[in-house]
Amino acid sequence: MVRFFARALFVVAVVCTAVCSVVAAESAPAEVSAAGKLSSHLSVVKDLVPFTFTFHNGTAKELEDLRIVNLPAEYEMHDLCINSPHSCLTAKDLKVANYRIAKVVAAGSTLVIWGNFIASPPHKPRTLFVVLQWGTRGQAIQVESVQNSTVPKTGNNDATPPVIYSSLAVDLGDNEVQSRGWAWVTDYSSIVLLPLAIPIVLAACTYLFNLFASWSARRTEIWKQMLPAIHGYSTKFYMPMSMAADALAGELEDSNPEVAFFFFLLLLRIYLDSTAEIGGFYFKDHRGENVANKCWYGIWNMFFPDGRKSAIYVPSYAAAELVDPHFTFEDFARLYLVRSDAQITFANFDIQQCWELFCDEIPQRPQVGPVSKTFCDLTLLLQAFSTTLDCEVNRPYKYWYPVLVPVKVKSKVLELLQEMAKDAKINWWRRYTYFLGWEIE
Repeated sequence: MVRFFARALFVVAVVCTAVCSVVAAESAPAEVSAAGKLSSHLSVVKDLVPFTFTFHNGTAKELEDLRIVNLPAEYEMHDLCINSPHSCLTAKDLKVANYRIAKVVAAGSTLVIWGNFIASPPHKPRTLFVVLQWGTRGQAIQVESVQNSTVPKTGNNDATPPVIYSSLAVDLGDNEVQSRGWAWVTDYSSIVLLPLAIPIVLAACTYLFNLFASWSARRTEIWKQMLPAIHGYSTKFYMPMSMAADALAGELEDSNPEVAFFFFLLLLRIYLDSTAEIGGFYFKDHRGENVANKCWYGIWNMFFPDGRKSAIYVPSYAAAELVDPHFTFEDFARLYLVRSDAQITFANFDIQQCWELFCDEIPQRPQVGPVSKTFCDLTLLLQAFSTTLDCEVNRPYKYWYPVLVPVKVKSKVLELLQEMAKDAKINWWRRYTYFLGWEIE
């Protein structure tokens, strides 16, 4: 009994499925379809772009007045053929016929259409569409994936069925248009440019290598001649000058005026000797020279605010001539210093005159009270000058020692030197490499 009931249900299901299939087949809409493509997806301006598409009337009615109502944007029609090469129309013929493809398309028939577009101005890849339109008598037909628009058209005879118009967009595919110049580059680069590129690159690399090698050889030869000279300048001028500037700053801060006075004269004497013999500072490159010159001009302006008209200018140079560059303070004191109780005098008129003006003109640390800004600026400049000379004395021996001792510097001194380098128009990269490796104490 159960088996009979199951078989009955199966038969009912099969019958229902068959009936639904028949109903669906009877109610399925007839179709008008079209499919197209381009022969190429890359074109050149004003060249022909071949295309083809197939139009199929899958309905039971004939279609009237099939025509093209819209071309791809910025493209022009060059020619069009329908079903046969003998039925080709030129662009002029198509315009006269208002782009009509066929007067009547029979039910179930298929049209094959091909032709050429004229490429538009250059553009990136985009999809090309052709819009077709046709009319049918009586009820409107259903077109797959097309938005139908009905335009009633009636004739003089009221009994004539109205014409219902429909349209369909045909996707031809993507196309890109290039300019002729760019197309030439892309077409012939692999033939002309690439074979020549390797020899050109090799020749350029060889030239640059030889140029660098010759420049390096010249620089090495010049450096071989300059290294002994710079070594002599360093031991004779730069190192004693750095010591004198640093000692002067320290003695001023420690309020030892007679010792500071000696180092003041010694600094001037060494500077006078260096300018008389070599004319200034000669370092490894212009960065150190510019910074050292800025430091010295700042110190000179602090010593002689009115320039050569300053009261201390002539006496200080006259007294500096009496100081031997190899003197120590003990040598200087034994020859010239005279102490009587708390009073300090010197056994030389020029030195005594300069001493009196030194105490009045050069900023001193007060015994009590705050320190003046002028005094702080002077000691900072002296320390910056000494640090720059220490750095430049060691720079030529970069490849001599396995490890170069880093420059020790106070934070305020480093800030001042960096600002001076910036004022000297040294670019940021050269400033960065110059102060790279300096350590703040």
